[in-house]
Amino acid sequence: MVFTSGASEGNNHVLRRVTARAPATRRRLVTTAVEHSSVRSVAEELEAEGVAVTWLPLDRYGRVRPEDLAAVLDDTVCLVSCMLANNELGTLNPVRELAALAHAHGAAFHADCVQALGKIPVDVGDLGVDYATFSAHKVFGPKGVGVLYVRDGATLDPFISGGHQ
Repeated sequence: MVFTSGASEGNNHVLRRVTARAPATRRRLVTTAVEHSSVRSVAEELEAEGVAVTWLPLDRYGRVRPEDLAAVLDDTVCLVSCMLANNELGTLNPVRELAALAHAHGAAFHADCVQALGKIPVDVGDLGVDYATFSAHKVFGPKGVGVLYVRDGATLDPFISGGHQ
């Protein structure tokens, strides 16, 4: 667990650092246009910097369909980022299945779990994600506090260099 100033910091950390350390032949990010702005905006910035970004479509209920992810996965994808629960639609994405598909193609998986925390059970081990982000204020904690979960064995370079804290 990495304590952050919120899920936005955690989302930025994962998207920026995972794509930065990916080999040139594997610098593609897969996400959706309905992600929180701290994912969507970073994906747009990365795209402008030369990272290939694939934007997944949603079904008529506002969910990502596993078959749509499977259709775009190949050995160029380094990271898939998809929220567990959508803050506007209330839909739940099949993150466990999506993460398994990503892993089958050698890609890491990140889930923004902010909107799900406290509303449904969220077990990062059961979901099979490599990275997950949370904000304390969504469960009556203080604003300005978040957590970035990093699966044991997953690689994540520091966002800030020096200090060795």
